[in-house]
Amino acid sequence: MNGLNSRQNNAPSHTRNSADPVDFLVQWQSLVVAGYRSVWRELALQSGWSVTMIAPHQFREGGMQDLVCDGNDPQNPPLITLPVRRFHTQAVWFKRLGTTMRHWLKGSPRPKIFLCFAEPYSLTALFTVLTLLKTRWRTCFAGPRPRLLFYGFQNIQKKLPLPLILIQYLLFKCADAIAVAGAEHEQVLRSHGFKGRCIRLPMWFDPLVFCPKKTDDPNHSQRTVTIGYAGSLLPEKGISQILDTLIETYSDSAKAKDLHLTNSTIAIAGDGPLKLQIIAKIDALKKLGVNAIYRGPIAAAEISAFYQSVDVLIVPSLTAPHWKEQFGRVIIEAMACGCVVIGSDSGEIPNVIADSCRIFPENNPQAFLDVLAAAVKCVLTDSPRERKRMSEQALARFSDRVVAANFLAELQTLI
Repeated sequence: MNGLNSRQNNAPSHTRNSADPVDFLVQWQSLVVAGYRSVWRELALQSGWSVTMIAPHQFREGGMQDLVCDGNDPQNPPLITLPVRRFHTQAVWFKRLGTTMRHWLKGSPRPKIFLCFAEPYSLTALFTVLTLLKTRWRTCFAGPRPRLLFYGFQNIQKKLPLPLILIQYLLFKCADAIAVAGAEHEQVLRSHGFKGRCIRLPMWFDPLVFCPKKTDDPNHSQRTVTIGYAGSLLPEKGISQILDTLIETYSDSAKAKDLHLTNSTIAIAGDGPLKLQIIAKIDALKKLGVNAIYRGPIAAAEISAFYQSVDVLIVPSLTAPHWKEQFGRVIIEAMACGCVVIGSDSGEIPNVIADSCRIFPENNPQAFLDVLAAAVKCVLTDSPRERKRMSEQALARFSDRVVAANFLAELQTLI
């Protein structure tokens, strides 16, 4: 593929298998964002496979903002953009998908793998499967049957309505495997009756983008600490309650001093329904003499710089009847930038942080303050070494290179 040679030396040689090439196609609405593409670049580099990505021309992410598809790095696999019709987050129809699939099916007689990055009960996945079946029939495709994968990201037990149960039953029958981000996601699939194969595919980050900020003096000692939050301003994200706890803490100067918070900065980035409430609480902190900043929403291209400016990142998600934290991509990106990340015990957060000393129970202000104080003290006494340790831990588990290598090993057994 064009533009990939400059990164060939970065791929582990033992995973390449160019003697057995495969055509790999991934369709995902989130590919409108360039940051979600690096793992497919690594998959192509490490395998020698022909990898193609399908993304929308434009997409309304989470119903909150319209995202126009980012341009594609020439080092990445080819990107095909299609118009979409979004009826719901779980009901996205990719227009002209059949034409793309027809070219893909007729392109070569090689084995083929198609990953539809959608829940196996969603209308998005159903639309895609019906398009694939129709295209195969119309083109009289006689090659090996394409291997079909979906992505299970649901980690909470929900009672599906009958139409979705029927869709899920059909798609379970069609799936050669379902990729999952973690153990809870697989448990939900099993509870719904899926008896097939689950393949681990956690979220990832690009270490060329997310990395620690270079400092002139690696042995310097820190006098101040920046405590940050980046994410949606929603009730279930927990940031409103955290700010209430901080306001109460800073109101007692002696308590703030005991918790090593006297010279700290509070930086909040994000947007959402609670924006005005969050701004009011930032103003309340300012009146207490705290250096508190509301940064607003931060563009994807600038988020790594925000993480590099933060010492301790808080991920205080709260489990709700309809939702709990499914992964926490901000965790791995911030850790890669050298942040000490602390979080609640909602969903996958404890598994992603993988350090019980950095986890606090939901709705427990005192436990949060204890964990925050320990993290702040760690930064004040050992910042450079702790930043390096955080970054190395993220690289070893969630870099695009590592995630692609593990995913490739699973995919090779499907062929």
